Amino acid sequence: MTGPLAPTAADAPQDGIDPRVVGPFKLTAGERGILAGMAAKIAICLRDEDYGVTLSAGPSGRPVLAITGSSPKPYWYLSCGVLNLSQPMITEKLALSRLDTLVNGCLSRQHRPPVDVNLDESGIT
Repeated sequence: MTGPLAPTAADAPQDGIDPRVVGPFKLTAGERGILAGMAAKIAICLRDEDYGVTLSAGPSGRPVLAITGSSPKPYWYLSCGVLNLSQPMITEKLALSRLDTLVNGCLSRQHRPPVDVNLDESGIT
């Protein structure tokens, strides 16, 4: 494959689009800052609950928490706000809406029911 979508990294797939290509899902600087601040607070909370936490950023700029260990406290993910980190930002909501339209247009032409496209939980591993 050649062109702007061609994989260039040694670990990039040779049979598809490079995962670093995020297109309309790339977060704005403001959104990255909001999420980074949220992720830092969550990481502190998780460490206080005796979890190991590594913080990085994915290709779109969305923070990724790698959580290790275990805690006797149930529902730690609620008390630390982990689920809040997976909520889509405005940029992602707009991209998801457009993707919904495209996917459901295709499904409609095949006489299939519509779906709602959502972000996966790639921000939490």
